[in-house]
Amino acid sequence: MSTVAIIETTRMLISLIGELQTLSVSQNYPQKTHDRVVLALRTIYFTSDGVIKIMEDIANGGMPDTDVIREVLPPFNDAEWKVHDELKFLESKKLQKSFNITLKDSRILREIAYGKRNLRHFIQDTLNEALTLGNDVNREDVNLAVKAVKALNTSIEKIEAVYNRRAPK
Repeated sequence: MSTVAIIETTRMLISLIGELQTLSVSQNYPQKTHDRVVLALRTIYFTSDGVIKIMEDIANGGMPDTDVIREVLPPFNDAEWKVHDELKFLESKKLQKSFNITLKDSRILREIAYGKRNLRHFIQDTLNEALTLGNDVNREDVNLAVKAVKALNTSIEKIEAVYNRRAPK
C-alpha cells in the first residue's frame, strides 16, 4: 500500500467519525441484525494489545521485542480468514439491500470494511517484510497507519455502541 493510499484511508476514516455523531439506529430493527453487525465490528476491531502495539513501537523509532512479535504476529496473520468473512458480511449486497439497516448505515459499514481491509494489508505487508525479512520500514507510513487504526477503532466503537442494544448505555 502506498503512502498516498494510507493518507486517503486515514482521511476517509477520520471523516467517518464526524458522521457517526448523528447516527441513530431504529429500535424496530430485528435484534438478530444488530447482533450480527456488532459481532462483525468486534471481530475487525484492532485491540490495543495486538499489532497496534508493535506499530506504535515502530512509529516511535523503536523495534519491538522478538517475544512480543512472536506472541502477536502469528495470531494476527492466522485471523485472516475470520476477518475476511466479517468484511465480506459488512460489504455484502444482502446487508446493503436489507431493510434492517439504513442506506447510510450500509455505506458507513462498507467504508469501515474498506478501511480495515486496506490497513490490514498494509500492516501484514509491512510487519511481515520488516520483522521476518529484515526490510526497512517507512516510519512515517507506519505513523499514518497507527492514526488510521485509531480512527477506524473510534468509528467501530461509535457504530457498535449504537447497534449494541444489549450493552448498558
